[in-house]
Amino acid sequence: MKRHFGLTFSLLSTLLCTQVIAGAAGEISGMKGVSTLGWTVHHGDPDEEKVEKSLSKTVPALMEKHQYAALDSLAESLRSKKQYARGRTAISIFYEQLDLPESATEEDWNTRLKDLNQWWTQYPDSKTAPAALVDYWAAYAWRARGSGYADTVSADGWKVFSERLTQGAQVFEKAKAQKSVCPKLYSFAQRIALGQGWDRAQYDKLVNEAVKKFPGRCDYYFHQVYYLQPRWHGGETEWADYAGKLADRVGGADGDKLYARLAWSILSYGLYDNIMTEFPNLKWSRIDKGFQAILAEYPDSISTQNIRLRFAILANQKALAKQLLTKLGKNIDIQTWQKKVYFFKTRAALLSK
Repeated sequence: MKRHFGLTFSLLSTLLCTQVIAGAAGEISGMKGVSTLGWTVHHGDPDEEKVEKSLSKTVPALMEKHQYAALDSLAESLRSKKQYARGRTAISIFYEQLDLPESATEEDWNTRLKDLNQWWTQYPDSKTAPAALVDYWAAYAWRARGSGYADTVSADGWKVFSERLTQGAQVFEKAKAQKSVCPKLYSFAQRIALGQGWDRAQYDKLVNEAVKKFPGRCDYYFHQVYYLQPRWHGGETEWADYAGKLADRVGGADGDKLYARLAWSILSYGLYDNIMTEFPNLKWSRIDKGFQAILAEYPDSISTQNIRLRFAILANQKALAKQLLTKLGKNIDIQTWQKKVYFFKTRAALLSK
């Protein structure tokens, strides 16, 4: 997944702590490489993969040719598509294809800004161009800051970071006044708000405005619980309690699905060794209930099957984990495990018991 601030891979140590590995430790320690021959390796669910593969070719090509009307038309066709099992949307994938790579030069960034401004000038009613501009300024700001803790950022880095965030905030204020806006405009504004350190009341107002305009979307809440991480603006366990409140507000199976997806989204950042033990107020029973509800809606979701297995392991639900591993068959979702070796180490540990 893109836009993460770094990933840690300590699943093996977590398994060791819960003594799942036991006699398999010797076998796993010697596992320098693994073969996926005979396995199906996924990067998300198949329908999600298909859309991403298509957009990864189409969007950059249209942008390079300055075919802005075609980009607007494509984006509009994606906004109404149903979200995927984990809460990601096709329109999110669209904007990800506009992201510049880490290797991009300052000239690349300047050219992209010129093109986005040209797009919005030529098509002033575009929903997509201003959202892409806010996204641009957020990404460009974080490029100046870096992904480390505050004490690792230089004085010049802070200055440039602040200036670029201000540019993004100004675009957002102008864009949201339009008659019609893209739902992702608010998601990108949340990245601006995080960087500018908005207080809780101001941030919640932004989220509430987004939810009122575009109900039923998960991404606003994904950003909100990230904002509430201890490293940012939340207490030690605040985000987990708030996830429960959000789920209660939605209620029923949809609330359970939201709860599971919020935990899923935080786990995907790789910030914690074991999210279940580090946040004891995170309720495994409700997470699993949510996964079961997601699978009832998306029975073929490989990503949900994989993440349910990973959470079962983190929650020390060994018997269930073995059952889920069997059901999974020969399917691996790399977005869940990040590296295939971690999946195979996990698998070997479970099968050794």
